[in-house]
Amino acid sequence: MLGHKADVAFMALGPDLWALRRFQSALSGAGLELVSSYVSLTEVSEYAKGVPEEMKQARLFPHLPPEGRRPSASTHVEAARRQAQLVLAAL
Repeated sequence: MLGHKADVAFMALGPDLWALRRFQSALSGAGLELVSSYVSLTEVSEYAKGVPEEMKQARLFPHLPPEGRRPSASTHVEAARRQAQLVLAAL
């Protein structure tokens, strides 16, 4: 990276809001400044009355990433902490 300033972004997806909050706290605890945070909830619209139940469930409970490739929240927290420490050490 050239120059003396850099931006870094993290995107965390998961069904457990508290695990995501711990991830955010770990980033802050590692010395990174939180600029913005966004939480998105999925719900079924009143316009979905004619949609089959299977499609509603797929919308409400998506499977991301595929089974077998889903790391635990603690793995994300530790990886973010290590990455943040490396970034800070390079400053």
